[in-house]
Amino acid sequence: MNLKVSFLKSLNTSIQSNNLHTLSEILPNYVYYPLTKDELYLVCFGYHKIKNFVQSNILIEQAKSSVSDNLLQQKY
Repeated sequence: MNLKVSFLKSLNTSIQSNNLHTLSEILPNYVYYPLTKDELYLVCFGYHKIKNFVQSNILIEQAKSSVSDNLLQQKY
């Protein structure tokens, strides 16, 4: 299985199950994968979930500056 796919599945499962310990362990691994805007949104949501608002806001600001789609900007 692709490592990125495995990362995203683990991330999604941890968010859905509210497993904050696992979530905090796997989130920093996002830097190893080229993420789409929607995948990056999932990472931001994960950081919000573990209450690391500083990292989440940094990612949101980076994403907003590179997104031209107004609807996606509003999503962030």
